[in-house]
Amino acid sequence: MPQLFFNNARATLASAIDDVTTTIEVSAPVNLPTSLGANEWFLLTIFADTTRYGENIEIVRVTGISNNTLTVERGFEGTAVSHGAGESIEARATARTMDRIRSRIGETSLVKANASLDDRLRMDGLAYRKVDYPELAAMFPETLPAQEVVSGTPSLPDMGRGAAFSPDGAYLAMAHNGSPYLTIIDTSDWSVVSGTPSLPRSGWGAAFRPDGAYLAIVHEGSPYLTVIDTADWSVVSGTPSLPGTGNAVAFGSNANGTFLAVVHDGAPYLTIIDTSDWSVVSGTPSLPGGGEDVVFEPGGTYLAVAHRESPYLTIVAAADWSVANVAPTLPGMGRAIDISPISGIIAVAHNPVDFNSEESRFTVINPNDDWSVVSDAPVIQSSIADVKFSSDGAFLAIGYYGGSHLIVIDIATWTEIGGTPSLPNYGETVAWHPDGDYLAAGYLNAPNLTVTARSPDWFYLPELSSPHPSLEWRIKAQ
Repeated sequence: MPQLFFNNARATLASAIDDVTTTIEVSAPVNLPTSLGANEWFLLTIFADTTRYGENIEIVRVTGISNNTLTVERGFEGTAVSHGAGESIEARATARTMDRIRSRIGETSLVKANASLDDRLRMDGLAYRKVDYPELAAMFPETLPAQEVVSGTPSLPDMGRGAAFSPDGAYLAMAHNGSPYLTIIDTSDWSVVSGTPSLPRSGWGAAFRPDGAYLAIVHEGSPYLTVIDTADWSVVSGTPSLPGTGNAVAFGSNANGTFLAVVHDGAPYLTIIDTSDWSVVSGTPSLPGGGEDVVFEPGGTYLAVAHRESPYLTIVAAADWSVANVAPTLPGMGRAIDISPISGIIAVAHNPVDFNSEESRFTVINPNDDWSVVSDAPVIQSSIADVKFSSDGAFLAIGYYGGSHLIVIDIATWTEIGGTPSLPNYGETVAWHPDGDYLAAGYLNAPNLTVTARSPDWFYLPELSSPHPSLEWRIKAQ
């Protein structure tokens, strides 16, 4: 009876169920199959999404599907419990699944070893060559992002400051120092697109509208904001001028329309623009100081702004553009911010209270847990210039001024994954391709741009949150 596996599969309960119901209705299924073959099945975890890891947790085995109706075996790896309507459903790894993998490994050329750690493959987030461990590669198909430098990408005239992939992944926009201050790259062959406009001075940030129709660039030099029609790369007329240098830009959509948020020097430090007519939205709040970065919550309910004066982070409700006093005060000036498209957690880079201290310059906030600070986020003591979540929310890329200047964090364990290439100098901007196959990073030092890719020749053994000796293996002597 083959067990099936799915990446990022999820849904919610359409209605409440007791602890004996074996037919359940789900709402908004994502990446779940619509039918099953003979003897096929898979596992789902039902839980109340009230804490980081959930509570009221139950694993069920799905043995049949008809539209949004699932036939299940209850309490498959534990006890069946009652669940309320709207509780979350996810395809998660389980202990029994790992035991099945262990059994399969024992039937091949991989056996459990009571040997020194040097002889074993550890579940510690490292990558291994598929050719060396073909059986494991078949069981762990996940590949690590950002493992190989893509060849043939163009050099920028000077430091890369702002990066953005188009929603369809066809283009990479790089705002940079050095004329023409904006370079647009065709990702099919990494060639520079011709006929694109020059900016007045150095570009600082870039963002595509969710439908890909427009590209917004903030820059030095009046009007400090340029919007480009991606159909022909022409400059859109009638867009407003900003009070000062634009530092970051973000698009977001909600029931009221699609908006462009820009943070900049010069009061009110935040400008919100209605993209239907490029008019400035009235009644939006002023920030305490210059805005450094801005991002819309994926559902469009609010935008988060990192800025230079206390409280250094401001949350603005998109329904009426009022300030929501919910977020904690940061230790120092907010520098970069992003929101996970899946979990909604907020990653923010900031200055410490004391520059000579060993305080972390990185904070993670969970809006789903009363805007609490996530305690097990990594400590990063070097200045951070940019943070970006991958589109599946599994990884966080950080461009920073220490060490290798670029790191990628596995969100499941909040640990750095191995194999990410170093940058020649300070990482200033990072951007993920929509499908996660590429990670672009801009920096100071030729070529000022590096694009990394997943490697088809390597596979990834995910890191366990705690030691688990039964999942350490070695190759049997032949």
